Amino acid sequence: MPLLLAAVDATSKGAQLMFMRSMAKELAPQRTRVNCVAPGWTETDMANSNPDFFEHLDEIAESIPLGRPGLPEDVGAAVSFLLSDLAPFITGSTITVDGGFDMRG
Repeated sequence: MPLLLAAVDATSKGAQLMFMRSMAKELAPQRTRVNCVAPGWTETDMANSNPDFFEHLDEIAESIPLGRPGLPEDVGAAVSFLLSDLAPFITGSTITVDGGFDMRG
């Protein structure tokens, strides 16, 4: 990714996270929870149609500590958890669903 695009990507992601946190703080008095799910490499129809993703799937899998890209169901499970009665005291948080990719050393 060219440097400028990487900077724009990082800036937009940071803005989204700050917006989520601001909304969580603003809506907390109404007991409205606002959270974020941040997926990593995820096998979707769109990703699979991208030649770069498909051609480098083995390399991508090797770079993920759990050894595979995510599935849409993995992301859906995180969303379901946040929407459930199991998460009544979670707001302003981000759940990263990336198989440990973010913690690589």
